[in-house]
Amino acid sequence: MRRIKEKYSLQNIDDLKQIARFVPVSKDKIEVKTKFFQLLNPHLSKQMEKTLVLN
Repeated sequence: MRRIKEKYSLQNIDDLKQIARFVPVSKDKIEVKTKFFQLLNPHLSKQMEKTLVLN
């Protein structure tokens, strides 16, 4: 969690909560993570999708 906060220059956990509200709940973890990171930073979404698939 700390790495995400630092990487995206978020001030506190409440910033993450605001973004997380827009992510639909799903059984597919990759889908949820992808949507979350798209909302955090749309420019990095393609790179994150590749990383998530590898994990």
